[in-house]
Amino acid sequence: MTSRPSGVAVLLERDSATGLVRTARVVFSGAGPVPVRLSAAEDALVGTGVDEAALAAARSAALAGLDPSDDVHASAAHRRETAAHLLVRACTTAWERC
Repeated sequence: MTSRPSGVAVLLERDSATGLVRTARVVFSGAGPVPVRLSAAEDALVGTGVDEAALAAARSAALAGLDPSDDVHASAAHRRETAAHLLVRACTTAWERC
């Protein structure tokens, strides 16, 4: 079985009083045999305005929290980098929409 980060789902809930992230959910599909929820990335986003520092912290959490395998298509390191990039894009889009 290959282990490719083929998707990420990000759900952000904005606190109406503060305008900051109240809750966050981050799940990767294709980064292992089952979907992977990254609570460390979620924690990095809660209480922020999804600024560059929050995105960098969530990205670091994704790099540390995912353990995809190597295969003939890509190395595990490349897969982690791809997943981290997808996470930043998904967080930015979710923040713009919430």
